[in-house]
Amino acid sequence: MDGFRDGSGLFGVAGSASSAECVLDALASLQHRGGAGLAVATADGTTVRATRARGRVDGFDREALETLPGTLAIGQVFGGLGPPDLAGLPLDGGDRMVLGHTSGGPLAAAIAGRFTNGTRLRRELKEKGALFQTESDAEVLLHLVAQSAQRTTVNRLVDALWKVEGAFSALLLGPELLVAVRDPRGFRPLVVGQLDGALVVSSEDVAIREVGGTVQRAVAPGEMVVVLREAVQSVRPFPAQAPSRCAQELVGLARHDASIMDRSPYEVRTKLGERVGRTDPADVDLVLALPHDEPFALGYARSTGHPYERGLLPRYGASGEDWMVVPSVVQGRRVAIVSRSLLTGAEARKAVSRLRAAGAVEVHVRVATPPIARACVYGVPSPTTDELASARRPDPEDLRAWLDADTVGFLPLEALVDVLGTRGWCTACVSGDHPVAPEEADDQLPLF
Repeated sequence: MDGFRDGSGLFGVAGSASSAECVLDALASLQHRGGAGLAVATADGTTVRATRARGRVDGFDREALETLPGTLAIGQVFGGLGPPDLAGLPLDGGDRMVLGHTSGGPLAAAIAGRFTNGTRLRRELKEKGALFQTESDAEVLLHLVAQSAQRTTVNRLVDALWKVEGAFSALLLGPELLVAVRDPRGFRPLVVGQLDGALVVSSEDVAIREVGGTVQRAVAPGEMVVVLREAVQSVRPFPAQAPSRCAQELVGLARHDASIMDRSPYEVRTKLGERVGRTDPADVDLVLALPHDEPFALGYARSTGHPYERGLLPRYGASGEDWMVVPSVVQGRRVAIVSRSLLTGAEARKAVSRLRAAGAVEVHVRVATPPIARACVYGVPSPTTDELASARRPDPEDLRAWLDADTVGFLPLEALVDVLGTRGWCTACVSGDHPVAPEEADDQLPLF
């Protein structure tokens, strides 16, 4: 399970009498995008209220929703943990919900992704007197809105978004306003639909479907969907840019049953497994997968002709999710274990060790994506570059010996691009080609 997983999932609804309950139910369907905490904000035409909680959605005290009236609501699940900020929301990164106040009234903002120029914008805002309570890019956006000279909240928001760069989808909530926006390059997915006459918007279509709604379409790159006093309007105020859709959305972030950027993650994942099976087959008796990586292993088994068996099964305990080996499946056999990615290599190394202890006579590791040697600079949580196995051990033999595998094989980059199909995918974590230049870190000591 050593892959890009925790990130941020967004959901919003406009026009529902039970908006907070709808958002909470939808966030349960986005739990795979972050299990460390969640936040929900609602608007009732007069003000905006918010609540938050650490942990998963199923542990949330639903009685707290009674304090959140209104027909407009937005919510977010996220990974990572941090101390509560002054607005009462646990924020420690670039993609946490923030509730603030502007000249147009209270405004809540939630962002999935990252502003690549967020450090510079934060510094400039501080130089103008802005006081920050969190490290969230959502708070940077709220300060930009507050400092805009435009007359309406929507125009102030457009003015603010003209100043930011990066990879993000965002939801904003005012007393009578809900705005959904996707960055001009379309890094992060966002879709809209209908639920009993209400407009709903989500990071993935699965959440809309599972609360009983109908998916309508994807929010276009650079599009803003604005709901103001029940009127819905679509505007595209930003210059068109070349698309840079996140390849990891299809590889590992989205649920298997989602439809992301007009593609099926499940189909893409089985095809990636098939391709690595053709480019680097191993002479084995059976194929295994780490839990959650089954489609890759099924594709590998299909292309190599080796049987797939569930020799690794999930196990849940007090410390969270783990997995166990079924000795009767692997004992005395040569096995290939297929994974979506390697990242730190910790899971693959543990798998090799456990399989050998259970009696496997050979263990071959196959990774259905190219080596990931760079951390994501666009807001997808990942280990640092120095922690990545392919960065620490670029020599294939050194990596193989460290994993204690008989062989190790990766999918070539050109094969990944071929499976993704149409152009316009961001593969910076494997190729180093950044479609938006990452901002240099601010290394000035905050002494004065």
